[in-house]
Amino acid sequence: MLLRWNYYDKGAFRIMNRNPLEVFGKHGSSLRIEGSALVYADGKKETTIPITTLKQFSLSPPNFFHNGCISITIAQGFLSAGKFLLPLKDINETEYAKNIQKYIAEFQANSGAPSKEFAPCKLDQIAKLKALFDDGAINEEEFSALKKELIGL
Repeated sequence: MLLRWNYYDKGAFRIMNRNPLEVFGKHGSSLRIEGSALVYADGKKETTIPITTLKQFSLSPPNFFHNGCISITIAQGFLSAGKFLLPLKDINETEYAKNIQKYIAEFQANSGAPSKEFAPCKLDQIAKLKALFDDGAINEEEFSALKKELIGL
């Protein structure tokens, strides 16, 4: 368990328990590891990103202009393919970001999951969506919209 100092408004300190595989960004965003997936939260919603769909996870070190930044590129073929940028909340977050980067590298090395040019089959993705629909995790409208997005309509 890692400990972290946080400031109260009046300058007093407190210690809080901290997940070593979670990093906080500016504006209430966060990124954490949950098993074989990254969970990106932007304050309004959470996006689960399987580690196997990552093409790139990089960390820009802190400098004069920012506290560091995480850049995540997701393989084409995944529902939310593209790039996520997470500017870090403060300079202390870089150590937690390095923990996540190390976890991802070890996960990909041990599972044999390719980190580059991974494009899951669209039929497999639709089958996963159908399973979510059958389990009641998503409704019919969400299922249809996500399926159309996958197909490219």
